[in-house]
Amino acid sequence: MNETLALFPNLERIEIPNDVHLFVNHLVMPEVKPWTPMVIPEHVVKVREFLFSQFNIQKSSGSNRTYISRSDAKYKKLVNEDEIAELLERYQFDRVTMSERSLKNQIELMNDSKCVMAITGASMANLLFIQEGATLIDLTNNMYLTDRKYKFHFKKIIDILKGNYIVQFCEPKIDKNLPDIAMYDIHADLRELEHNLNFYTP
Repeated sequence: MNETLALFPNLERIEIPNDVHLFVNHLVMPEVKPWTPMVIPEHVVKVREFLFSQFNIQKSSGSNRTYISRSDAKYKKLVNEDEIAELLERYQFDRVTMSERSLKNQIELMNDSKCVMAITGASMANLLFIQEGATLIDLTNNMYLTDRKYKFHFKKIIDILKGNYIVQFCEPKIDKNLPDIAMYDIHADLRELEHNLNFYTP
């Protein structure tokens, strides 16, 4: 977030310390509604082009295959990731995490990727920067099939970039102590994944 704000040097910025409460007489506060299915193509293109220009990144014709791992996350991980990693190595995927990467490095990584595999989540916002025509393999909780809130919004980003969207529904590891099914770990079927890699990986 700080890296993004730094791109707007004229923006007045006030940081509110922890444990400080404010009373505001008049406030207009834009709200992003949760789980919105709205993806506006013109905005996607503008954000993509703006960040490419700010970081002086040329559109790549690279051929990388990238798996975005959540192994460093607390929730929503692949329970059989080690098994999956062996398969991905055969298909020449690089396993990466996003948490310690700068914004520029995340953009460069996606820009060099012709195929991305990831668990549905916030890191997939970086799909804004993949090559046009690239392929996404989206590993997702099969409980979303009956969850009317879920709108497959990442497919809409891929469609804007004329890419290919492949979804693989995975069995969740149900944990009733977690407040939302989106936080469950998942198990990806190895045979199904190999089929998807054989047929859909560029």
